[in-house]
Amino acid sequence: MKQRNIDELRFRQLSNQDLDQHIHNHQLYLSFLTNKMCPRNKRVRYFSLKAGDTADKLLLLKEEKGRRGQEVKQ
Repeated sequence: MKQRNIDELRFRQLSNQDLDQHIHNHQLYLSFLTNKMCPRNKRVRYFSLKAGDTADKLLLLKEEKGRRGQEVKQ
């Protein structure tokens, strides 16, 4: 939970363009990781942990983008 708070603070400091770039990069990385998680791969546990971390950060990035969208509308 502590890392989540640190990430939220870091993401709030990003510009809109940097936020979009981070979202794009995390989506690509998550896609790469999920492609590597085939049952025959011996490192499937590693890839699943990394994919979970990346998905959490991607969720935070999208929440921040939504929060900024709400601020603009008001």
